[in-house]
Amino acid sequence: MIKYISSFFFLFLTSITTLYGQDLKTVLNRLDEAIDNRPEYIANKQKKLDDLQIETSRKTGEDQYNGYKLLFHEYRTFSADSALHYAHVCNEWALAHQDFVKLQDSQIMEAVGLAVIGQYEQANTLISKLENYVYPENKEDYYSARTDISYWQGAFSSLKSVKEKYYIISRTYRDSLNYITQNKTFKEQASVIIQGWTDPKGSISATRKYIRDLPEGHDSIRYFANHLGTIYQLEGKRDSSEYFFAISAISDMERGVREHSSLINLTMQLFEDGEIDRAYKYMTQCLNDANESLSALRNLEMSKMMSPIMEAYNKKLKHQERILFWISITLAILLIIIILELFRIYRISKKLKAAQDIVLKANEDLRISNEKLALSLEKEKTMRNNLLESNRIKDTYLANYMSDCSKFIDKLDAYRKSLHQLVMRNNIDKLFSSIRSTEFIENEIELFYKGFDETFLSVFPNFVEEFNKLLTPEGQIIPPAKKRLTTELRIFALIRLGITDSNDIAKFLRYSVKTIYNYRTKVRNTALGNRNELEDKLKEIGIEKEKKES
Repeated sequence: MIKYISSFFFLFLTSITTLYGQDLKTVLNRLDEAIDNRPEYIANKQKKLDDLQIETSRKTGEDQYNGYKLLFHEYRTFSADSALHYAHVCNEWALAHQDFVKLQDSQIMEAVGLAVIGQYEQANTLISKLENYVYPENKEDYYSARTDISYWQGAFSSLKSVKEKYYIISRTYRDSLNYITQNKTFKEQASVIIQGWTDPKGSISATRKYIRDLPEGHDSIRYFANHLGTIYQLEGKRDSSEYFFAISAISDMERGVREHSSLINLTMQLFEDGEIDRAYKYMTQCLNDANESLSALRNLEMSKMMSPIMEAYNKKLKHQERILFWISITLAILLIIIILELFRIYRISKKLKAAQDIVLKANEDLRISNEKLALSLEKEKTMRNNLLESNRIKDTYLANYMSDCSKFIDKLDAYRKSLHQLVMRNNIDKLFSSIRSTEFIENEIELFYKGFDETFLSVFPNFVEEFNKLLTPEGQIIPPAKKRLTTELRIFALIRLGITDSNDIAKFLRYSVKTIYNYRTKVRNTALGNRNELEDKLKEIGIEKEKKES
């Protein structure tokens, strides 16, 4: 048995959330959104009423009366004084046209309007005058009015016995209404309400069926949903009750209805659930609507619920104010701490900035010192390379010089011996002939040049190629043979060795100074780039190789 009950309860809860495909939280959020959009809905409702007024003013005969009656019903849940106004307009129209059926109909409307604003005695007095005879055309409106007036009067009373008295009267009239009405929707509403008094579960099932059959946005949804909310509330099923009260309230909001009970009931339940903020929001909306519609019953209901909600809301606000106060104190303390910390950080940053400036200056000084040191090291390296090169050149030339001197001494000794033999033989003519001949000197000079060329090219094997790279194609100098130099190459070879003075070069090569100058000028004129830099570039030949080796 328990298993079946559990399954039924699960299906029941599932049906609540699937009736409109939403759960309670989603429906409440929809209601919040509808209340936020309330001004737009009210504006739409007012425009609808204005258009209906204009349309009715253009009508004549019974069509105009029906327009005024429709305006009464539209205003009944929107503005009670406007509803009463159109009830009086209908009354004046009926008097003017001597239509007693419509005169009675207008009096029924006036009684309802009086009951809405809380004038129950006048409403009962007026409608009681009609009970002796009610035209068949007016019976449905008559019993509907008696049902509502009796119910509102019971709800308005503070005495339980009086409440029960008028509720019983209201049920009696509703039974009569259900019996005589031909309106299917109205009959369904009456039947489920009557059934709810004796068979709540059956009423719930029937009402849910009616709701499912109605198109979305239908006006009767708010009545059926309110009825379901009321029954579930009586049975203690709070979530279901709140769900359907919210559905009914959403319909009220969207249709611009101001005289409603669903939102009031939902507000009280949410307040009891502890949702103070939402209850306060809904209460404010209910209060505004009750004041705008001039509904006495809703104002009474609001006065009963407003005090505890306001008290709880103010209590919550005070609690939040205390929390905000302590949060403000805490934030102020934190702000002071942050300001002090920022001031401390600022002082530290100033010190760090000063230290950083010192470090930057020291780094700059160190960089300059490093650059000077690097320059000095480079100069030292250049000097060391030059020194190594000079030593290598000196060693090479010293060895060749010693060898050449030894050979030259041997040749001079042989030449002396040959002259001595001529003297001993008294061969004077041949002696003078040998002395006058330059052949010996020329041969020795040629051998000297050959030795110089070979020695220089052994020290600078790529001299000719490197030197030609400094000249234009037209100025290239081609040696006469391998390991031999031309006069121009010998001049610049001596310059490479550090002998730059033309006088010294002229003595070395046994040429005039002018000849040496002309050779130097001729070659400089064929230099690539700046001709004045040729001899400086010349001195770089062979140095790169020395650097790589070092």
